[in-house]
Amino acid sequence: MDKPKGNNITLFRQLGEHSETAFDKLYDIYAGRLLVFIGTYLSFETEPAEDVLAEVMEALWIQREQIATKTDPERWMYKIAKNRALEMRKVLIRHRYEALDEYPGLVSDMLTDSKLEGDELEGLVWEALEGLTPTEREVFECKWLEGLTSAAIAKRHGVIEQTVNNQMTAARKKIGEYLAEHLDPDDIG
Repeated sequence: MDKPKGNNITLFRQLGEHSETAFDKLYDIYAGRLLVFIGTYLSFETEPAEDVLAEVMEALWIQREQIATKTDPERWMYKIAKNRALEMRKVLIRHRYEALDEYPGLVSDMLTDSKLEGDELEGLVWEALEGLTPTEREVFECKWLEGLTSAAIAKRHGVIEQTVNNQMTAARKKIGEYLAEHLDPDDIG
């Protein structure tokens, strides 16, 4: 990220004086770059990245007077973009893997109206477990079959808690992808 050029600093100062023209110019200058930057945190998913960009630009307008006094307002913008993107990523992950949070039955709200029998669905989950690495499977089973916390799993295996969380995230992703591949959209209500 380059330091803002003198002209951009001028635009930020004008923005502080409530200039909509300056805001439009700043949007034209930064929107594309910010969208790519935000996309790196969101696996380049377009809609969530655009939502985060809108939030960043809204924050820019709302806080325009304070931003105009900053020595590096561009850096502030990128910091806000990163923080909002990370928040959005957490939301996306939570929504994606909501179905797995009620394992071992795995009949989440999304699948409550499923035409599949619970046994069939559970069978698909067990098949999905076969695609996990031994470590991912061990962590997943400790969490969902034994009901252990991430801290307890980390202690049991002599690793840090973040390692357990990373393995759990990888396992959930693989299981979610497997289910998405093997569930017919007509089988879900």
